[in-house]
Amino acid sequence: MWGLGYFGLPNTIHRDGIRLGTILLLILGTGCGRHYYLRQADEQAYRTLAEKTADAAWAPPIGFNILPDPDSRFADPTDPTSPQLPATGPRLYKAGFVNAVSSSVEPKLIMESAENVPPGSAASAADDSAAVLRVIPVSPTDWDAIPLSCRQWMLEFDSVRREYEQSFEKSPSEAERVAAPKLTLQMIMELALIHSREYQTQKETLYRNSLNLTLERYDYALHFNPFANRTTPNFVHDRSNATTVNRLSVPTALAGSQVLATGGEFVARFANDVLLTFNGPSGFTADVGSQMLLQLSQSLFQRDVVLENLTQSERNVIYAARDFARFRKTFFSGLANRYYDLLLTYRGIEIGAQDYFSTARAFHQGQAEYQANRLPRFQVDQFEQNALRSLSNLIRNCNSLERSLDDFKIQIGLPPELLIHLNLGELEWLTASDEATVREELLRRARRVILEEQAKEAPDPTVLFSQGIELARRCISLDEARKRSAQMTSTSATTNVQQQLSRLSADEAWHVVWQNEKVYESSIKEDAPVVQRFQRTLEFVASLREALSRELAVQQSRGETPDPSWLQLEKKWILSEAQLQENLEKSVSKRQLGGIEALMDQASLLLQQVKTALVDFRQIRGEQWQDRAWVQARIQPILASCDRALATETKGLPNVEIEHDQALLTALARRWDLANEREQVADQWRQIKFAADRLRAAIDVTAGLTLRTPDDVNRAFDFSLDDSSTQLQVSLDAPFNRRAERNSYRQALIAYQSALRNWISAEDRIKRDVRQDLRRLQVDQQQFAIAVASAALAQERVLSTRLQLQLGIGGIVARDFLEAQQAYTTSLSAVAAEHIGFLTDRISLFLNLEQLTVDEGGFWPALYNESYKPQADYRLEMSGDSPYGSLVPGLRYSKHIRQMLSVPTIDPPVLENTNEVQPSDGPESVQTEE
Repeated sequence: MWGLGYFGLPNTIHRDGIRLGTILLLILGTGCGRHYYLRQADEQAYRTLAEKTADAAWAPPIGFNILPDPDSRFADPTDPTSPQLPATGPRLYKAGFVNAVSSSVEPKLIMESAENVPPGSAASAADDSAAVLRVIPVSPTDWDAIPLSCRQWMLEFDSVRREYEQSFEKSPSEAERVAAPKLTLQMIMELALIHSREYQTQKETLYRNSLNLTLERYDYALHFNPFANRTTPNFVHDRSNATTVNRLSVPTALAGSQVLATGGEFVARFANDVLLTFNGPSGFTADVGSQMLLQLSQSLFQRDVVLENLTQSERNVIYAARDFARFRKTFFSGLANRYYDLLLTYRGIEIGAQDYFSTARAFHQGQAEYQANRLPRFQVDQFEQNALRSLSNLIRNCNSLERSLDDFKIQIGLPPELLIHLNLGELEWLTASDEATVREELLRRARRVILEEQAKEAPDPTVLFSQGIELARRCISLDEARKRSAQMTSTSATTNVQQQLSRLSADEAWHVVWQNEKVYESSIKEDAPVVQRFQRTLEFVASLREALSRELAVQQSRGETPDPSWLQLEKKWILSEAQLQENLEKSVSKRQLGGIEALMDQASLLLQQVKTALVDFRQIRGEQWQDRAWVQARIQPILASCDRALATETKGLPNVEIEHDQALLTALARRWDLANEREQVADQWRQIKFAADRLRAAIDVTAGLTLRTPDDVNRAFDFSLDDSSTQLQVSLDAPFNRRAERNSYRQALIAYQSALRNWISAEDRIKRDVRQDLRRLQVDQQQFAIAVASAALAQERVLSTRLQLQLGIGGIVARDFLEAQQAYTTSLSAVAAEHIGFLTDRISLFLNLEQLTVDEGGFWPALYNESYKPQADYRLEMSGDSPYGSLVPGLRYSKHIRQMLSVPTIDPPVLENTNEVQPSDGPESVQTEE
């Protein structure tokens, strides 16, 4: 390879210029790859975001990044620096996407309820009332009338599955059940964080703001200017007059700049030109020249506007971080509200199913009565119409559930055709908890009744016994309901009350014996008709036998084993009573009066045998049944046990325990979105200063130094002050025409006032929302108490209907009992609806007070902790030491701009309603330039 010395010139003359051009050519021709820039952008953006949100309550979750989860629908498996277009075509998703979540996130509350709530306890009626009647199973034809898709949702409930097993004498097959994963609220939140498109967009918005800030900060460091660093080799082959001249020109330019803390700009430019001439008149010649410019410019009156881009970008990251943190809370709130709405829709299906079964049974019973000429045809048609109405409502409820689930899946980010199912454990727990509250109310009502009876001058022992027994039963029922709702696990209280119930039941039986004995003796003395005397005798025998049965129950309650001979004797007496009653009916039907007298003798003999056998029991019991004081003393232990049960109050709806004014002031002080509104007022306030500066004369000062290499020295970097120039320039733009700037200034004033109004409007909306939350929670508590009382009345209706049905009085039929039982189930669901409404309103209050804190999984851990109370907190949410935000440290803002850092804050007093305006309380305290 020929060196430059071949052309008669020394290599050292031209080496610097050629080397510089070659290096620049290589650099500019290559550069860094995509992966480098992607990695650098992420590192700087995440580092900047972590710096801006360090130790802030609204900091993004640990490990925040915008890469989709690998299990997400929109995860891209291709190279992130060069993504490929995905294969397209119609597709359906029948499975998947849900496997990414783990059932281990299921809350402890639901796990406990699943273990403690027995099948169908929430939907069953009071105590064992359903066992009173042998209810006819639902006909298979009635099941066939229900669409399979609806039947699948119905069979998710234990009460419906029991109906199915009674109808078909087998359990439903897997094909008849919903084959879908059962999701809890925590699992739903985890799925939403993976698949929600809205959540991904919010993350990217925060990232973009941080990425923009990295660019603005880059301007304040000395950096190369973009697209101003180039070299352009230019080869010219020139032929003229048979003379060939070849020229190679290699101009090279480098430029860098830096924005200064005062708003000025420092610029450095380097230009180099290498001109090589081959075959010229002088042979080979080289001309290497360089020039360096160092320039500093500063605006005297408009420097704040230069700093504004970085200032606003710094503040935008804070706004975006607050918005994202706030979004995570509202995201949870929205999904939780939809989740609880779905639970109520599920409950509507169970209620609809029970209503359909009840009306279908009533229709079949009506048909049977019509065929027996006991019911007119139009009433049968009414029964059928009711059954069709119930079926229609049931199908409508199932369709509503599927439609709501589709909307819910879209909100989460799942395909609508993907089958999902909710874990009903929380719904069962809520219903069981509410059932315990209802039974507590029932216990209070029974206690009031017995206390009112005791307060009378002459309390009726019969009423005292019956109410005391009912009180004990309700106390036991409350204890069992509390266990099912995982509120109590001890069984000692139940055992104690059961023993007291057994003893009191035996006391009542002997009291009935005493009453029947009086009636029997009266019938004998008055020489009543033989049939009447016979009936009184059997009633006396039956009461004695019942007393024996209850005495044996007392022994069992104490853990003792009754003597088998007593059980055999009891069975013998039952058979004798039945035989005598049957013989009486035959004698009456045949009008054989002599036979009745013989039966009377047999009944008297049976009575004497029973009395003789139980003489020891009667002697032990004594004859205190007519002593009211003794009866009341027997009831006192049960009253004491029930008082202890009521002392441990069932978890109802807790009080909010925050005052109205405290809640409003807390929301105004702590809300992150309101802090953004407040600080954005300062952003608009700064715009007034910028617009006002443009109305003034523009004076810019520029100082520059240009260094050149001497003409006779062909070295690229051989600069000399002897070949340089210095420039000082003052530019004045007189304000002779500021019409456009005037309009901009006026627009800035209007925009500032608009921002003030937006701030005030945001405050008013927040106060309205908090007030509505407080009102709704108060109404929820009131409505819950009403619903509990209504459910207690409905249960008493079940008990009274059952009793009347057993006694055959009042024209009560089986349909009346089923309707009463359905009314009780509906009332329990109403209690659950009020409870769920309280949960969602409680979420809303904590959200509006900015005290709803979600964890890394987007879930609010205090959701199931109803003892967690909102706290009054008047500390003003600030991103710095000023209520209007901070400025960039190190930048030299004007004194006017720095005024926003010294606006005072005041202690928030609880103000009375007044029409006086207090400027220091609001954004009017911001000083503006005249």
